[in-house]
Amino acid sequence: MIKNIDCFLKKEITALYKISVYEDGYNDELTDTYIIECSDNSYIQILIEGDVVIRKMESVTDYVVLGEYDVKRSNFELVFCNSILNNTVIDAIETYVNGDSYLFGIRFLDAQKQYIAGFTLGFDEIKLIDETEFETMLTTYTKTEAGVIKQLIN
Repeated sequence: MIKNIDCFLKKEITALYKISVYEDGYNDELTDTYIIECSDNSYIQILIEGDVVIRKMESVTDYVVLGEYDVKRSNFELVFCNSILNNTVIDAIETYVNGDSYLFGIRFLDAQKQYIAGFTLGFDEIKLIDETEFETMLTTYTKTEAGVIKQLIN
């Protein structure tokens, strides 16, 4: 199980953000993290650091940035990106592992087991995906020799 993933239970996601880095005229939107704002004014960061890391944040600016950025010359900005959320309380979380080792997906569900949001996970990348994309991803992984192991957290 992913440490701290249960901190999402009974939370309502009100906004999702990516982090953009501006340095020496160069703009980079980080692909290894999301900042999640909840209706109780709390913030949670999902970060891919080899493994999936779930961090409760003290404030919206208490995020971790991986990489070699010159913090004196860099500007970091949160970019709003929650176009597929439906502002519903998370009642259950499903995690999906290919075989017994590779975590590739996280899905948030409401009390009626309806899709709220989902993420596909790579070695150094996390991506917000809609329900159709999530189902396609599950089908693809289910067809592999290793199969899929689902864990339900509620």
